[in-house]
Amino acid sequence: MSLTLLNQIEELNSFPVTQKIFLKSVSQLESSDFKNTILLFDIPRKDALLNLAKPHSFNLGLVSRQYQTVSLDYEQVPVDNYYTIEVTPQKPLELSSSYLLYIDSALSTPFIIKNKLVSKSNSDIIVSVVSSNVNRDILLNIKILSTSKITSNSNHVKIELTYDGSITTKVLNLFNSDTIELNQTIIQFPSKVYLEGEEFNFVIQERYSVDNSPSTYIINTVDDLKIFPRLNTQETSSEISNQDILDFYNNVDTAPVEVTYDIVYTDLNQFEIRLPAFVNKLDVDINNVKANISKAFNNYLIQNLGLYEDSNKYLLKLIWDEDSKSILVVVLYNEDSLSNDRVTIDLGAW
Repeated sequence: MSLTLLNQIEELNSFPVTQKIFLKSVSQLESSDFKNTILLFDIPRKDALLNLAKPHSFNLGLVSRQYQTVSLDYEQVPVDNYYTIEVTPQKPLELSSSYLLYIDSALSTPFIIKNKLVSKSNSDIIVSVVSSNVNRDILLNIKILSTSKITSNSNHVKIELTYDGSITTKVLNLFNSDTIELNQTIIQFPSKVYLEGEEFNFVIQERYSVDNSPSTYIINTVDDLKIFPRLNTQETSSEISNQDILDFYNNVDTAPVEVTYDIVYTDLNQFEIRLPAFVNKLDVDINNVKANISKAFNNYLIQNLGLYEDSNKYLLKLIWDEDSKSILVVVLYNEDSLSNDRVTIDLGAW
């Protein structure tokens, strides 16, 4: 079997709700396969309703129809002479619950090669295939023809797709859906912003399956949130006291840290505040963000020329980008606002 579970049986029987699932592979695998081959189902605590004996334990269709799947993120990490696949639930699992981990046999070596030919940001495109009946190389090229236009209920981006020599132009509304299907190929646009001129190139090659037997595992979660995931460390641990906590906070340096940042305009009504790499989302006191409107350069002539209207109201959408450690600011007219404030800050996408 090519893919093996690294979590111990004892851990599966008492699984912290924020714990990752660790799998091991002797060779690199096609990461686009994972969402269809490594699945986690929420099942009743008493598993009498599910026959785990063969062939039912390997009947993915049967399980999928009866139980909800858990949304997962996957990361393939090289370690010495093998690879680990870290499987992370997007939300904490439920306390005192049972889950079925299903690993299908439809795994393969990497067959989709991606190259970002022109890069202006950390934007990304993910490609996967519905059918593996490919017996020759297929070229897929995606060009961003216009920078993302973001409003309160839309996110439009114009793209040019060249699939196996055939060219099509599309305008996508990523607010409604970030995925399109073309010739049995799934193309996902997971990023919030794409910049004009960016270009992605993909080569879809013939697929070669690896020798992997399907398998299932039962995971039973703990009954207390205070039980934390295991750490990737061999250091010894000990119980801490209230005094230890007080001593820690008494020694914390509370002096303000000066943070330098860059402002990059990505469109006429939006810009990015790019922060240092050590800044995390939790470091930003987003609830105390203030904004005001004034004449550009405090030039009173701008209003006399009809270039400034002091009755306009604006909506500021703030969006955090974890990859680039930046805050995207989108400025929109807010004519329907009943508030007397000229500027309203929208944190709905934060």
